Amino acid sequence: MLGEGKIYRRRDLHAKLGGQQQSGISTPSQYPVIMIFSGESGKNYGYQDGWQENDVYFYTGRAKRVI
Repeated sequence: MLGEGKIYRRRDLHAKLGGQQQSGISTPSQYPVIMIFSGESGKNYGYQDGWQENDVYFYTGRAKRVI
């Protein structure tokens, strides 16, 4: 269904899969997936998401405390 390197609109993913629409992490109840939403504008709010050298995606997300 999804292809690597393709760009999808968030609203289209939610229309097809469901899940929470307001946060950066969405867990559709009918599918065994976790959707993570990130973008360049997040830097304006202190988020520093992005790919690391070891092919790991670093996602800052939102938490009640820093660990």
